[in-house]
Amino acid sequence: MEKSKQDNFRFDAEHHQYWLNGVQIPGYSEIAEAEGLTDYSCVRPDVLFAAKKFGTAGHTMTALWDQGVLNVSILDPNLAPYLTGYQKFLRRHKVEVDTEWIESPTYSKIWKYGVTPDRLAVVDGKLTVYEIKFTAQIPSSTAIQTAAQMVAIKERTGLRIKRRLGIQVLPEDFKIEPFTKIRDETIWKSAVNLYHYRKENNLLCKPYK
Repeated sequence: MEKSKQDNFRFDAEHHQYWLNGVQIPGYSEIAEAEGLTDYSCVRPDVLFAAKKFGTAGHTMTALWDQGVLNVSILDPNLAPYLTGYQKFLRRHKVEVDTEWIESPTYSKIWKYGVTPDRLAVVDGKLTVYEIKFTAQIPSSTAIQTAAQMVAIKERTGLRIKRRLGIQVLPEDFKIEPFTKIRDETIWKSAVNLYHYRKENNLLCKPYK
């Protein structure tokens, strides 16, 4: 599944910034937060920090596993049960991961945003984009997140993605939430349009210093 290489696109991992042809473009998280699709302001900072830290570790673990380079012998014991849960998902649903797309940043030139899908894979025989979550429940915004990823991937590759899923990885188990609403894509595109309108008219809130 090859990606288009016509544009000069890069992702600055340190600052989590997407750049397209020399111009910085917003990422999914930036747009989602600005337009109210996600809101963690009610979560205690220490709880949010711990959740992000564990989620990052979990994503690293599953990415290394799918790449075939995870050293299980040195895996944190707290993460090991979650690896078992993820492996159970892979086996049960006959998942064939496209390693080129493992947390690989991409973009939409039409809509001017960047995004980093967790996986593009064949799941139960259908081309699927899925997000891996280590949270207590799959956030409702994941439906919009996967729609944003689908739009960008389809634009870059022409591939026909059949399914969007949220995969909640649990200790030695997993849960799947399918996202089937057509309006998810419409909601995302509306949010992108509104974000760019607000930015062009200097209406975005700037962080207080």
